[in-house]
Amino acid sequence: MLRCASTVAAGTLAGGALPASAEGCSPLAGRFVLRSWCCAVCSMWPLWPWSQARWLTPRGITGFLSPSMRALARLGMTGASALWQGRWWTLLTALYLHGGLIHFLFNMLWLRQLGTTVEELFGSARFFLIFTASGAIGMMVSSLVGVAFTIGASGAILGLMGALVAYGRRRGDLLGAVMYRQLLLWALVILLMGMIMPGVNNVAHVSGFGTGFLLATFMHAERPAGRVVRFLALGCSLLTVFCFFLAFLT
Repeated sequence: MLRCASTVAAGTLAGGALPASAEGCSPLAGRFVLRSWCCAVCSMWPLWPWSQARWLTPRGITGFLSPSMRALARLGMTGASALWQGRWWTLLTALYLHGGLIHFLFNMLWLRQLGTTVEELFGSARFFLIFTASGAIGMMVSSLVGVAFTIGASGAILGLMGALVAYGRRRGDLLGAVMYRQLLLWALVILLMGMIMPGVNNVAHVSGFGTGFLLATFMHAERPAGRVVRFLALGCSLLTVFCFFLAFLT
């Protein structure tokens, strides 16, 4: 049974968590993303000798538990440099790497706020497709315009926000208009903060947001995903695992 769309939208605006997907399935895609992030962070600890013991060096609150560039490169950091070397798999592995504990926590909070609602509206399979495609395209565009090194799931999360903006716009009623305006305002605030704060990849943010918006425009919310969509989501999951395998081999 599908949940009422107004309940979903109200949960988004109130900041509440929504329990299960619109397809009546357990949130496997969301759990995969959360656990993959945790595994990516934990897997940095064996690289301690390569990080030159810099993780606990005092560099301000944003640098707490920040891995070295060598460790991040080993785990699959992407950017113009990595793509120039033919390391295409870093477009996916870099989504699950973060520059420190604060970076990681902020993205986790945004994922909990937006991811549960996107999964409730579009289902687990479409959620994971939007997340993966938005993140990978954001990484690719920023690398092509010359960003040398980049990590983090911000582009993918902005893709989830773009999907909700598209849903609110297409919904057309008062509640949809409220969702559209509030989420679009959030996106603008994030972009403005990215212009002020150093080291923020706004190119990936804008590209990810646009990708999520376009994908959601052609997707049917609150309907069960078809076999093709589920197959594509499974393919994205397997490809992500394979990309991490290549990152550790090279």
